[in-house]
Amino acid sequence: MVRMARTHLRFGSCERLLSLRDPQGLERLLRHVVAVYYPDVAAAHPAPDGDRPALEHQLLAFYGELVRRVARLAAEWMAAGFVHGVLNTDNMSLVGESFDYGPFAFLDRWDPSFTAAYFDQTGLYSYGRQPAICRKNLQLLQNPLAMLLARSSMEQSLEQYASTYQNHYRFCLLRRLGLTPNPDVDSNDRLVSATLDLLASWPVAYGDFFTGLVSTIQSAGLPQEPEGLPVVLNDGEAPSRKVWQAWRDAWWWQTQASEARGAARAASEPEASVSERLRRWNLSQTPTRPLIESLWEPIDQGDDWNHLNVWLASSMSGLNKD
Repeated sequence: MVRMARTHLRFGSCERLLSLRDPQGLERLLRHVVAVYYPDVAAAHPAPDGDRPALEHQLLAFYGELVRRVARLAAEWMAAGFVHGVLNTDNMSLVGESFDYGPFAFLDRWDPSFTAAYFDQTGLYSYGRQPAICRKNLQLLQNPLAMLLARSSMEQSLEQYASTYQNHYRFCLLRRLGLTPNPDVDSNDRLVSATLDLLASWPVAYGDFFTGLVSTIQSAGLPQEPEGLPVVLNDGEAPSRKVWQAWRDAWWWQTQASEARGAARAASEPEASVSERLRRWNLSQTPTRPLIESLWEPIDQGDDWNHLNVWLASSMSGLNKD
Protein backbone atom coordinates (compact mmCIF):
# COMPACT_ATOMS: atom_id res chain seq x y z
CA MET A 1 0.00 0.00 0.00
CA VAL A 2 1.31 3.46 -0.89
CA ARG A 3 0.47 6.14 1.69
CA MET A 4 0.67 9.86 1.05
CA ALA A 5 2.20 12.16 3.66
CA ARG A 6 -0.28 12.75 6.47
CA THR A 7 0.74 16.35 7.05
CA HIS A 8 2.91 19.13 5.65
CA LEU A 9 3.92 20.26 9.12
CA ARG A 10 7.69 20.08 9.29
CA PHE A 11 10.62 21.10 11.48
CA GLY A 12 10.64 24.36 9.55
CA SER A 13 7.13 25.12 10.81
CA CYS A 14 8.60 25.33 14.32
CA GLU A 15 11.62 27.30 13.14
CA ARG A 16 9.32 29.93 11.62
CA LEU A 17 7.62 30.41 14.98
CA LEU A 18 11.03 30.80 16.62
CA SER A 19 11.91 33.55 14.15
CA LEU A 20 8.61 35.25 15.05
CA ARG A 21 9.33 34.78 18.79
CA ASP A 22 5.91 33.16 19.17
CA PRO A 23 6.00 30.50 21.94
CA GLN A 24 2.19 30.55 22.23
CA GLY A 25 1.89 29.72 18.53
CA LEU A 26 4.42 26.94 18.94
CA GLU A 27 2.47 25.52 21.87
CA ARG A 28 -0.74 25.49 19.82
CA LEU A 29 1.04 23.83 16.91
CA LEU A 30 2.62 21.12 19.03
CA ARG A 31 -0.56 20.42 20.99
CA HIS A 32 -2.25 19.82 17.62
CA VAL A 33 0.57 17.58 16.37
CA VAL A 34 0.54 15.47 19.53
CA ALA A 35 -3.25 15.17 19.64
CA VAL A 36 -3.58 14.14 15.98
CA TYR A 37 -0.38 12.26 15.17
CA TYR A 38 0.85 11.01 18.57
CA PRO A 39 -2.33 9.77 20.29
CA ASP A 40 -0.38 7.34 22.51
CA VAL A 41 1.75 10.21 23.80
CA ALA A 42 -1.35 12.36 24.35
CA ALA A 43 -3.04 9.53 26.30
CA ALA A 44 0.01 8.70 28.41
CA HIS A 45 0.89 12.34 29.14
CA PRO A 46 -2.29 14.44 29.32
CA ALA A 47 -1.61 18.16 29.42
CA PRO A 48 -4.64 20.28 30.42
CA ASP A 49 -4.54 23.94 29.45
CA GLY A 50 -2.63 25.96 31.99
CA ASP A 51 -0.72 23.00 33.45
CA ARG A 52 2.81 23.91 32.42
CA PRO A 53 4.65 20.94 34.02
CA ALA A 54 2.22 18.51 32.36
CA LEU A 55 2.74 20.22 28.99
CA GLU A 56 6.50 19.93 29.35
CA HIS A 57 6.22 16.21 30.12
CA GLN A 58 3.99 15.71 27.09
CA LEU A 59 6.22 17.65 24.71
CA LEU A 60 9.34 15.92 25.96
CA ALA A 61 7.65 12.57 25.34
CA PHE A 62 6.69 13.80 21.86
CA TYR A 63 10.28 14.78 21.12
CA GLY A 64 11.57 11.43 22.34
CA GLU A 65 9.11 9.60 20.11
CA LEU A 66 10.04 11.81 17.16
CA VAL A 67 13.70 10.93 17.73
CA ARG A 68 12.78 7.25 17.65
CA ARG A 69 10.69 7.60 14.49
CA VAL A 70 13.33 9.57 12.62
CA ALA A 71 16.08 7.13 13.62
CA ARG A 72 14.00 4.22 12.35
CA LEU A 73 13.11 6.09 9.17
CA ALA A 74 16.78 6.81 8.44
CA ALA A 75 17.59 3.12 8.99
CA GLU A 76 14.85 2.09 6.56
CA TRP A 77 16.16 4.52 3.92
CA MET A 78 19.66 3.15 4.29
CA ALA A 79 18.61 -0.50 4.08
CA ALA A 80 16.45 0.25 1.02
CA GLY A 81 19.22 2.24 -0.67
CA PHE A 82 17.00 5.33 -0.82
CA VAL A 83 18.67 8.73 -1.14
CA HIS A 84 16.77 11.90 -0.22
CA GLY A 85 17.85 14.82 -2.38
CA VAL A 86 17.45 17.79 -0.01
CA LEU A 87 17.44 16.65 3.57
CA ASN A 88 17.22 20.02 5.32
CA THR A 89 15.00 20.86 8.28
CA ASP A 90 12.21 22.15 6.05
CA ASN A 91 11.98 18.69 4.49
CA MET A 92 11.75 16.85 7.81
CA SER A 93 8.22 15.94 8.87
CA LEU A 94 7.07 16.47 12.45
CA VAL A 95 5.37 13.09 12.10
CA GLY A 96 8.66 11.33 11.38
CA GLU A 97 7.72 10.14 7.89
CA SER A 98 9.36 10.50 4.47
CA PHE A 99 8.45 13.92 3.17
CA ASP A 100 9.07 16.27 0.21
CA TYR A 101 11.36 14.03 -1.80
CA GLY A 102 12.35 16.69 -4.32
CA PRO A 103 15.16 15.08 -6.29
CA PHE A 104 15.55 11.56 -4.95
CA ALA A 105 17.10 8.32 -6.12
CA PHE A 106 17.87 4.74 -5.22
CA LEU A 107 21.43 3.47 -5.19
CA ASP A 108 22.75 1.80 -8.28
CA ARG A 109 25.75 0.24 -6.58
CA TRP A 110 26.95 0.65 -3.01
CA ASP A 111 28.44 4.13 -2.76
CA PRO A 112 28.16 6.18 0.46
CA SER A 113 29.10 9.34 -1.49
CA PHE A 114 26.21 9.03 -3.96
CA THR A 115 23.91 12.07 -4.12
CA ALA A 116 20.46 12.32 -5.63
CA ALA A 117 20.49 16.07 -6.39
CA TYR A 118 22.66 17.31 -9.27
CA PHE A 119 23.25 20.59 -7.41
CA ASP A 120 24.63 18.89 -4.27
CA GLN A 121 28.23 19.39 -5.35
CA THR A 122 29.68 18.97 -1.85
CA GLY A 123 27.81 15.75 -1.02
CA LEU A 124 26.03 17.36 1.90
CA TYR A 125 23.04 15.05 1.53
CA SER A 126 24.86 11.99 0.24
CA TYR A 127 23.56 8.51 0.95
CA GLY A 128 26.14 7.78 3.64
CA ARG A 129 25.52 11.04 5.51
CA GLN A 130 21.76 10.64 5.88
CA PRO A 131 21.73 9.17 9.42
CA ALA A 132 24.00 11.96 10.71
CA ILE A 133 22.03 14.66 8.88
CA CYS A 134 18.76 13.41 10.37
CA ARG A 135 20.29 13.51 13.85
CA LYS A 136 21.61 17.02 13.23
CA ASN A 137 18.16 18.16 12.13
CA LEU A 138 16.65 16.76 15.33
CA GLN A 139 19.24 18.73 17.26
CA LEU A 140 18.39 21.89 15.32
CA LEU A 141 14.72 21.35 16.16
CA GLN A 142 15.68 21.89 19.79
CA ASN A 143 16.22 25.59 19.01
CA PRO A 144 12.50 26.40 18.61
CA LEU A 145 11.41 23.76 21.14
CA ALA A 146 13.66 25.43 23.71
CA MET A 147 11.01 28.16 23.94
CA LEU A 148 8.95 25.52 25.79
CA LEU A 149 11.38 22.83 26.97
CA ALA A 150 14.74 22.55 28.73
CA ARG A 151 17.43 21.79 26.18
CA SER A 152 19.21 19.40 28.57
CA SER A 153 16.13 17.14 28.70
CA MET A 154 15.90 17.07 24.90
CA GLU A 155 19.60 16.20 24.64
CA GLN A 156 18.97 13.16 26.85
CA SER A 157 16.25 12.03 24.44
CA LEU A 158 18.51 12.62 21.45
CA GLU A 159 21.13 10.32 22.98
CA GLN A 160 18.83 7.42 22.10
CA TYR A 161 19.11 8.18 18.39
CA ALA A 162 22.30 6.20 17.68
CA SER A 163 21.26 2.94 19.33
CA THR A 164 17.74 3.13 17.86
CA TYR A 165 19.19 3.69 14.40
CA GLN A 166 21.76 0.90 14.68
CA ASN A 167 19.27 -1.64 16.03
CA HIS A 168 16.68 -0.89 13.36
CA TYR A 169 19.22 -0.76 10.53
CA ARG A 170 20.50 -4.18 11.58
CA PHE A 171 16.91 -5.46 11.66
CA CYS A 172 16.06 -4.02 8.23
CA LEU A 173 19.19 -5.29 6.50
CA LEU A 174 18.79 -8.76 7.99
CA ARG A 175 15.18 -8.71 6.85
CA ARG A 176 16.29 -8.07 3.27
CA LEU A 177 18.61 -11.05 3.63
CA GLY A 178 15.65 -13.23 4.64
CA LEU A 179 16.54 -13.30 8.33
CA THR A 180 15.35 -12.18 11.71
CA PRO A 181 17.87 -11.00 14.31
CA ASN A 182 19.74 -13.81 16.05
CA PRO A 183 19.73 -13.77 19.86
CA ASP A 184 23.51 -13.64 19.47
CA VAL A 185 23.93 -9.93 18.68
CA ASP A 186 27.57 -10.37 17.68
CA SER A 187 26.61 -12.79 14.90
CA ASN A 188 24.09 -10.26 13.58
CA ASP A 189 26.75 -7.57 13.53
CA ARG A 190 29.23 -9.86 11.82
CA LEU A 191 26.75 -10.60 9.04
CA VAL A 192 25.89 -6.92 8.59
CA SER A 193 29.60 -6.06 8.40
CA ALA A 194 30.27 -8.91 5.98
CA THR A 195 27.37 -7.77 3.77
CA LEU A 196 28.63 -4.19 3.61
CA ASP A 197 32.19 -5.37 2.97
CA LEU A 198 30.95 -7.50 0.09
CA LEU A 199 28.87 -4.72 -1.46
CA ALA A 200 31.67 -2.18 -1.07
CA SER A 201 34.25 -4.39 -2.78
CA TRP A 202 32.08 -5.84 -5.54
CA PRO A 203 30.73 -3.69 -8.42
CA VAL A 204 27.28 -5.24 -8.24
CA ALA A 205 24.08 -3.20 -8.32
CA TYR A 206 22.80 -2.80 -4.75
CA GLY A 207 19.27 -3.97 -5.51
CA ASP A 208 20.45 -6.71 -7.87
CA PHE A 209 22.44 -8.33 -5.08
CA PHE A 210 19.25 -8.88 -3.07
CA THR A 211 17.08 -9.87 -6.04
CA GLY A 212 19.82 -12.28 -7.14
CA LEU A 213 19.76 -13.88 -3.70
CA VAL A 214 15.96 -14.11 -3.85
CA SER A 215 16.09 -15.76 -7.28
CA THR A 216 18.78 -18.23 -6.23
CA ILE A 217 16.94 -19.40 -3.12
CA GLN A 218 13.54 -19.45 -4.82
CA SER A 219 14.84 -21.70 -7.59
CA ALA A 220 17.19 -23.99 -5.68
CA GLY A 221 16.13 -23.68 -2.04
CA LEU A 222 18.44 -23.20 0.91
CA PRO A 223 21.77 -25.00 0.42
CA GLN A 224 22.61 -27.85 2.77
CA GLU A 225 26.07 -26.41 3.34
CA PRO A 226 27.72 -23.00 2.76
CA GLU A 227 29.56 -24.21 -0.35
CA GLY A 228 26.21 -24.99 -1.95
CA LEU A 229 25.39 -21.29 -2.38
CA PRO A 230 26.73 -20.02 -5.72
CA VAL A 231 27.62 -16.40 -6.35
CA VAL A 232 24.15 -14.88 -6.62
CA LEU A 233 24.99 -13.00 -9.84
CA ASN A 234 26.87 -14.90 -12.52
CA ASP A 235 26.59 -12.46 -15.44
CA GLY A 236 29.10 -9.89 -14.22
CA GLU A 237 32.39 -9.52 -12.44
CA ALA A 238 32.81 -12.00 -9.60
CA PRO A 239 33.50 -10.76 -6.08
CA SER A 240 36.72 -11.44 -4.26
CA ARG A 241 36.71 -15.09 -3.23
CA LYS A 242 37.76 -14.26 0.32
CA VAL A 243 35.13 -11.56 0.80
CA TRP A 244 32.42 -13.69 -0.82
CA GLN A 245 33.18 -16.68 1.39
CA ALA A 246 33.17 -14.55 4.54
CA TRP A 247 29.71 -13.25 3.66
CA ARG A 248 28.40 -16.60 2.39
CA ASP A 249 29.43 -18.48 5.52
CA ALA A 250 28.03 -15.83 7.87
CA TRP A 251 24.75 -15.74 5.95
CA TRP A 252 24.41 -19.53 5.77
CA TRP A 253 24.95 -20.04 9.49
CA GLN A 254 22.33 -17.39 10.20
CA THR A 255 19.82 -19.13 7.91
CA GLN A 256 20.31 -22.39 9.77
CA ALA A 257 19.73 -20.71 13.11
CA SER A 258 16.68 -18.89 11.74
CA GLU A 259 15.12 -22.03 10.29
CA ALA A 260 15.77 -23.90 13.55
CA ARG A 261 14.07 -21.18 15.57
CA GLY A 262 11.14 -21.23 13.17
CA ALA A 263 10.78 -25.00 13.45
CA ALA A 264 10.90 -24.86 17.25
CA ARG A 265 8.16 -22.22 17.36
CA ALA A 266 6.06 -23.51 14.46
CA ALA A 267 3.36 -25.14 16.55
CA SER A 268 2.44 -22.14 18.68
CA GLU A 269 3.90 -19.17 16.81
CA PRO A 270 4.37 -19.75 13.06
CA GLU A 271 7.31 -17.89 11.55
CA ALA A 272 8.02 -17.12 7.90
CA SER A 273 10.82 -19.10 6.28
CA VAL A 274 14.01 -17.53 4.94
CA SER A 275 12.68 -17.93 1.40
CA GLU A 276 9.37 -16.25 2.28
CA ARG A 277 11.07 -13.32 3.96
CA LEU A 278 13.43 -12.84 1.02
CA ARG A 279 10.48 -12.63 -1.34
CA ARG A 280 8.47 -10.39 0.96
CA TRP A 281 11.10 -7.74 1.61
CA ASN A 282 12.73 -7.31 -1.80
CA LEU A 283 11.34 -5.73 -4.95
CA SER A 284 11.82 -7.62 -8.19
CA GLN A 285 13.36 -4.42 -9.60
CA THR A 286 14.99 -1.52 -7.80
CA PRO A 287 13.46 1.82 -8.91
CA THR A 288 16.76 3.42 -9.94
CA ARG A 289 16.66 6.58 -12.03
CA PRO A 290 16.64 4.88 -15.49
CA LEU A 291 13.71 2.68 -14.49
CA ILE A 292 11.77 5.61 -13.00
CA GLU A 293 12.32 7.65 -16.16
CA SER A 294 11.17 4.78 -18.34
CA LEU A 295 7.96 4.55 -16.31
CA TRP A 296 7.27 8.29 -16.32
CA GLU A 297 8.00 8.98 -19.99
CA PRO A 298 4.73 7.46 -21.30
CA ILE A 299 2.79 9.37 -18.62
CA ASP A 300 4.42 12.64 -19.71
CA GLN A 301 3.32 11.85 -23.26
CA GLY A 302 -0.30 11.53 -22.20
CA ASP A 303 -0.62 7.76 -21.81
CA ASP A 304 -2.62 6.34 -18.92
CA TRP A 305 -1.10 5.03 -15.70
CA ASN A 306 -1.79 1.36 -16.37
CA HIS A 307 1.82 0.41 -17.11
CA LEU A 308 2.97 2.00 -13.85
CA ASN A 309 0.30 0.15 -11.88
CA VAL A 310 1.32 -3.12 -13.53
CA TRP A 311 4.96 -2.56 -12.56
CA LEU A 312 4.05 -1.69 -8.99
CA ALA A 313 1.86 -4.76 -8.67
CA SER A 314 4.49 -7.11 -10.07
CA SER A 315 7.43 -5.61 -8.17
CA MET A 316 5.69 -5.35 -4.82
CA SER A 317 3.60 -8.52 -5.00
CA GLY A 318 5.16 -10.08 -1.92
CA LEU A 319 5.69 -7.02 0.24
CA ASN A 320 2.29 -6.83 1.95
CA LYS A 321 1.66 -10.51 2.52
CA ASP A 322 1.72 -11.98 6.01
